[in-house]
Amino acid sequence: MTGNHAESELIKFLEPLEDYVRVMSSIKCAIHQRGEKKNLYLASLADVEAKSNAHRKLIGVAGKEAQAKQKEEAVQTAQETADASKLEFEKVTERLLTEFELFKVYKANDLKQYISDFVKLQVGHIYIDLGDVLFIWYRRSIIAVNVNVHGKNSYQNSWL
Repeated sequence: MTGNHAESELIKFLEPLEDYVRVMSSIKCAIHQRGEKKNLYLASLADVEAKSNAHRKLIGVAGKEAQAKQKEEAVQTAQETADASKLEFEKVTERLLTEFELFKVYKANDLKQYISDFVKLQVGHIYIDLGDVLFIWYRRSIIAVNVNVHGKNSYQNSWL
């Protein structure tokens, strides 16, 4: 009975739970990737700011018009990179949030059901064990009654 019970637990509870652990690991990985995209975006914003400051220093300085033009082009390139980083960050963030919401909605009910099944398995196992104890107790009561009524030990003829 115990082997079947353990196998039932494994099939109905542990395997889906391990699947949820894998899903949660994937979510953690996605959160990490989102963090990396955020850091790239923030770094590109800092680059835009630094290049803008360098460009502002050269504006209006006589003889530095060519350098100012180069700095302006560098600012535009950095801004394009920052915009692309922002779009990538927003895309990853939206995908993460969407997948996480789907997980919460669809899998929360599944997880509740798996936990409910596990509890039912445990209660069923206790009931079976309790049934065995009651059966054994019942058989011993019959034997005890036989011993007391007949004055001899009928234990040898019992199933116990």
